Amino acid sequence: MPAKKTIQYILLPILSGFFLVCTLPPFNLSLFLWFFLVPLLFFADKEKRKKRFVFAGGLVAGLIYFVMVAYPLSSLNAWWWIDASARFYENKEVFLLLFVLVISLCASIFYGLFALFYRKFRRHNIRDVLVFPLLWVVLEYVRAKVLLGFTWGHIGYALHDNVFILQLAKPFGVYGLGFFIIAINILVYLFIRRAFEVFTHRTLVDVPKKLFEAVGKNSYLYIVIFLFALASLYGFWTIKSGEKALLTEKELKVAVVQGGLKTRDEKTEGFYKKFIADALEYNPDIIVLPENTLWFLVVHKRTKLPLWYEMKPKIKESYDEIVNISREHKDTSFVIGLHTTQDNKEYNSLVVMENGEITGMYDKRFLMPFSETGLFASSASAPPGVFLSKGADDQVVRVKGAPITPLICSEIIFPELTRDKNARFIVNSGNDSVFDSQLVAQQNHIISKIRAVENRKFVIRSMKTGVSSIIDPFGRVITWMGTKESGTLVGTIRY
Repeated sequence: MPAKKTIQYILLPILSGFFLVCTLPPFNLSLFLWFFLVPLLFFADKEKRKKRFVFAGGLVAGLIYFVMVAYPLSSLNAWWWIDASARFYENKEVFLLLFVLVISLCASIFYGLFALFYRKFRRHNIRDVLVFPLLWVVLEYVRAKVLLGFTWGHIGYALHDNVFILQLAKPFGVYGLGFFIIAINILVYLFIRRAFEVFTHRTLVDVPKKLFEAVGKNSYLYIVIFLFALASLYGFWTIKSGEKALLTEKELKVAVVQGGLKTRDEKTEGFYKKFIADALEYNPDIIVLPENTLWFLVVHKRTKLPLWYEMKPKIKESYDEIVNISREHKDTSFVIGLHTTQDNKEYNSLVVMENGEITGMYDKRFLMPFSETGLFASSASAPPGVFLSKGADDQVVRVKGAPITPLICSEIIFPELTRDKNARFIVNSGNDSVFDSQLVAQQNHIISKIRAVENRKFVIRSMKTGVSSIIDPFGRVITWMGTKESGTLVGTIRY
């Protein structure tokens, strides 16, 4: 194939993939969202191009994007799930890179299908603005279901810093944001296409007249402006009216602890004591600590005491310290990440302690493949607490009498886990340090903003190594701490 034709086949899809990559952390250039699809649409729209090449073009664009989306997952350091003598362990980096490539390839198929459907059903009119955004949303939804509900890569998340348009997530969710983005892309493509037609098929000699014909009389430009104005006005009105309502709600002061303690750097039993003491200086109503904070304690659900409580003095001493602190500060509720057990099953849990008593427990409902489940390994070769059990779907947890939505670590990426209408706010305790890449923590923080808007609730996030934050119901970050910091965040929430 001649070099010129080769470039023609691949350059436009590559450009679409590159534009999408620019919207990801650490770049976060959401400007590219509004025209990323245009090169691929030009590629798919060429009449003489065979359908298999159209599909391949979409696949290439998707592969470039999804490799960058999934690549941070290859930094997983939680290798206790693999028997050290197995050949998988010896080639773990290669295994994870292949895993990322397979996942990316599977996700990219949906981009290929989108390009193919566009080629077959396009009409080059306003109908396209309704049909193809809907198709995109359906494909994103199906892709998430095929990939175990994994929503990373949904383009709606890239709008996390556009506070006004972001408010569309309340009635329509992250899929509604995706619909809006694709609708704008289709309109931009139709605008450019009509402008090209003016310059290539009209006989106007005067350049200003051609420009007026191509731009000034191009209705698609005005539709784009109208949609942006409408979405922005809706967002502005939503925020202003919502802020007034919040002023009449109940107010709580929250302290969020980030210890900066990595999974592989477990320290002494008293490591978090100084952070708790610092947090108490602010007289908070709630203190939230990260996932598995007290890694050396496994609390029995019935007795509400740690295993070996009577037999190991260090365990008894450490647990009694926490209980005594809670009793001394009876007006402060503690939300603590630790493991619990019952009927020979172990759970990754959040425990609520008030006035020295455990008043609530939440067990993680979605367990991470490869780090909390024992694929390719035998339970006999794993240390205690690795193979965890799934929590029930109907758990009710209250903090200061108010029902909350508790989430552990990666559960924040699943919209369906946050849809408890009775919950007053969302608490997300986690440990993103199971991945060496800071991009994982940044991506989960971004997704948390969307969850806040979707549910119109405050989100409180306490991570071992960041990003910890308090996010208001409009997706705005009240306070946050990066991935290389440790300390205490303090903010006010309302419900």
